[in-house]
Amino acid sequence: MATGRLPEAIAEFQAALRILPGSPDVHYNLGLALERSGRLPDGIAEFRTALREDPGYGNAHIDLGLALAQVPERVPDAIAELQAAIRLQPHSAKAHDALGTVLAQNSARLPEAIAQYRAALQADPDYAPAHNNLGSALARMPGRLPDGIAEFRAALGIQPDFAKAYSNLGVALGRMPGARGRVGGRVSDRGARPTGQRRGALRPGNGAGQNAGP
Repeated sequence: MATGRLPEAIAEFQAALRILPGSPDVHYNLGLALERSGRLPDGIAEFRTALREDPGYGNAHIDLGLALAQVPERVPDAIAELQAAIRLQPHSAKAHDALGTVLAQNSARLPEAIAQYRAALQADPDYAPAHNNLGSALARMPGRLPDGIAEFRAALGIQPDFAKAYSNLGVALGRMPGARGRVGGRVSDRGARPTGQRRGALRPGNGAGQNAGP
């Protein structure tokens, strides 16, 4: 969804809800548009409404969890939502990757985050965001920088236009022993979504939420 058209998109979703007030898909799509326009509390409210209409709506749990994670005191609630998504979709690469990303915000939970990224890759070995995020987590662990570099390269092998993975790879290579003029940046797993794999995707409204695959 192009950010320049978000106000129009929000108006259209609101119009749809006047006709279909109980549509979980429309509430979910409105939540995505509101969040991306900077209206985080309103977006969270719409994700919650989608889940009231369809408690089994896996993507709504995922995006609610990622939205809540943007509020530091709501991180435990975010983790609970993402765990709910995994219970609904145990083989969803997106759900495991999202939980890993939230856990990785706390350095003490990096081993748990790594386990989630590996679960994402077990579900879908070609899920480039999980390779990149796993690389970021490994690069933060003592002695695991080469492993992180391997994961960045794996992400780029799958998604050659993945700018964040290129950036992370460059920073990681600059931190390797013997690198001249070592790069002082840091690898990042924030917003690690390659082109074409947005964090949430608009869903056509059919009046019923459906779980998305990995």
